[in-house]
Amino acid sequence: MAEELIQKARMLEEEDKLEEAIEVYTQIEKKAEESGNTELISQIHVEKGLVLTKLDRHGEAAELYRKALENYEKLGDESGIADSAYNLCIALSNMGENKEAIKNGERALAIYQKHKMPDYVADTTYALGLAYLEDEQNEKGVELINQAYSEYKKLKNEEAMASVLLDLGNAQMGLENLDEALEYYKKALKKFEELNDSVSYADTLVCMAEILEEKEDPVKAADTYVKAIEIYVKENLKETAEDYIKRVENMLWDLSKSSRRRIRNLLDNIKDNL
Repeated sequence: MAEELIQKARMLEEEDKLEEAIEVYTQIEKKAEESGNTELISQIHVEKGLVLTKLDRHGEAAELYRKALENYEKLGDESGIADSAYNLCIALSNMGENKEAIKNGERALAIYQKHKMPDYVADTTYALGLAYLEDEQNEKGVELINQAYSEYKKLKNEEAMASVLLDLGNAQMGLENLDEALEYYKKALKKFEELNDSVSYADTLVCMAEILEEKEDPVKAADTYVKAIEIYVKENLKETAEDYIKRVENMLWDLSKSSRRRIRNLLDNIKDNL
């Protein structure tokens, strides 16, 4: 019976019916608690936590991961400990509780390394690097993210490599290393193009446009924003497109008369397609 309900919850999650999936996971939790099945309770805590994370309910997710972690410690289940600690690291990082996030990420990484699980090592190294960056330990964060990139390269995980390049750009942007950030964004852009990931491609263009603004090159910045806006329109991301249209409109008076007229015309054509 529990297995059937788990499959139902997973199907609801795949269909993006996340609140309904949570309700089913809650049913399973109650049944597992009534039967005293600690292993099943722990499994459901983690799966339910993942759905809550998708809904940005990180505090609730973190509480479930903590409970699962405690249970797996009692059971002596290293795999469960690592999975719970890894997910707890991500939830806590999203909540800004970076010290505890790092502690749990390090714990998960040690277990995955011990059991030689390269996919999990790469993901945890990446999550840990981001946690260090959030904690403003920039040198360590960049080191770990570069390490994650090397791991993903060995695994030939192109999607993850593209994501890492974007985050390396963000890290350099945060450190105000604008030229270095721009180089990482260019590499990420190429990866997203190869992957045919239009939205991530547009997001990266926005990052590049922000750097061009910082470098006081408003014409190139405006042109780059417009390219991103055109993609957002094609992908039916209307609100995102409108936000950046407003941003470019606010830049128009920083442009020469001819550039202002050209960009204005481009924006008017985009608005006609919204």
